[in-house]
Amino acid sequence: MTTPTETAPTIEASDSIEPPRRIRRRLLSRVSIQSKLLVMLLVTSILSAAVVGFIGYQSGRSSLRVSVFDRLTEIRQAQSRQLQTGIADLKNSLVVYSRGSTAQLALEAFTAGFDQLGPATIDPAQQQSLVDYYSKRFAKDEKAQTGQQVDVSALVPTSNAQRYLQTYYTVPFGEARTHREGDDISLITWGAMVYTAHEAAQKLEGDGVSVEILDLRTLAPWDKDAVLRSVEKTSKALVLHEDTLTGGFGAEIAATIAEEAFENLDAPVRRIAAPDTPVPFSPPLEKAFIPQVEDVVAGLKELAEY
Repeated sequence: MTTPTETAPTIEASDSIEPPRRIRRRLLSRVSIQSKLLVMLLVTSILSAAVVGFIGYQSGRSSLRVSVFDRLTEIRQAQSRQLQTGIADLKNSLVVYSRGSTAQLALEAFTAGFDQLGPATIDPAQQQSLVDYYSKRFAKDEKAQTGQQVDVSALVPTSNAQRYLQTYYTVPFGEARTHREGDDISLITWGAMVYTAHEAAQKLEGDGVSVEILDLRTLAPWDKDAVLRSVEKTSKALVLHEDTLTGGFGAEIAATIAEEAFENLDAPVRRIAAPDTPVPFSPPLEKAFIPQVEDVVAGLKELAEY
């Protein structure tokens, strides 16, 4: 007796595993139409914002570049106009100063003064001093710097006016000049203050105060040795100049005296200078600013009575 064989049911692959497309469709069918619309609106908004931002960035960059170039062009044009204005003012000033009546009168006065020195003479020692200056100092320095020999005869002054001016108004560098001999106080000064110091010294002469006036003539270099010799002689020092008290060159002179001639001093080093203010243009204020004869007299009396 034969038993019937049971046949196992066959399952097709198509029935057990669904394809991906069908799965996506089934998932999408579960999402409502409102959600789909919201997702589409969100994606569209992001894309539109990105596009607008990129366009704004490009346009802003271009406008910024244009504004920067415009600003640089304006600055260059303004600088060019300022330079042109300065050059024009300089030209006008040169025309005024070279062709004005003041310049012509000054030139005429200088020419007349030069002609008045025609009869002026110098002694043989002064003439030899001029020749020695050009031959031993000027020509020697020129040859050392350039290697060329200088014709001294072409440099020595020939007219009386030239000889006189170079003898009495040529200042050697670093060599002070004793303007006035004295024994009690050394007054160190230069420039226009030499004459102010001279008047003050004359006023004190009646009081028995002998003031020695040392004219430095040059400041770079300045004759330190002459200052120290004068202070060693008188034991008292007063420095006079038109510059302000703070930062003026007199401070360097006073410090040098205090450092190198302290043992020779019988009184502190005195300074008379302008106040630490800007120079005024009004004549009365300028007179109050610049040291006057009365100020120097008062300073000298303080040193004399110390």
